[in-house]
Amino acid sequence: MNCVYITNITPLLKPDVYKYYYDKTDINRQQKADKLILPIDKARSIGLGALLRFAIEDSTDYKYENLSFKTMENGKPYIEGNPFYFSLSHSGDYAVCAISDTPVGIDIELDKELSTLVKKRFAENMLEWTKREAKGKLTGNGFFDKTEDTFIYSHKETDGYIITVCSDKKFDNFYTYHLPFPC
Repeated sequence: MNCVYITNITPLLKPDVYKYYYDKTDINRQQKADKLILPIDKARSIGLGALLRFAIEDSTDYKYENLSFKTMENGKPYIEGNPFYFSLSHSGDYAVCAISDTPVGIDIELDKELSTLVKKRFAENMLEWTKREAKGKLTGNGFFDKTEDTFIYSHKETDGYIITVCSDKKFDNFYTYHLPFPC
């Protein structure tokens, strides 16, 4: 079940496509999108919700509408009872979702040169940056997580973006889907 789903969210900039997927996401995701101002930000948020729904129904035996989504105090989302784990990320035109039977974190970033200050203080390159983000999402401790790192990192580059998955298992299954996909 260790899979990564990738999609370009730009079709959600069309009002009819956005409305279709908005109606297919849970109330929490809808409320989050409703608070956003820019259409691209709304598209990213709803794109993540739609991709999560598709990923769950594609890779598990669960029905999205039968799951109860919760948020930990640190903001990390989870499914009540933890029947499986997931992690979400978006950057630019892309949204990604990792589904696993063990805790997982994922990050996607446009592969660009980091500033000298960022390189000096945080990460030498975007791959290191995505590793830190993915680990922080897995642990729930964020970008500055200082816990011992014994995790396995899986990477993929697509259309100028770097995707990094952090888990205790290697991820080889990266699937790209194009909207519209069934929900």
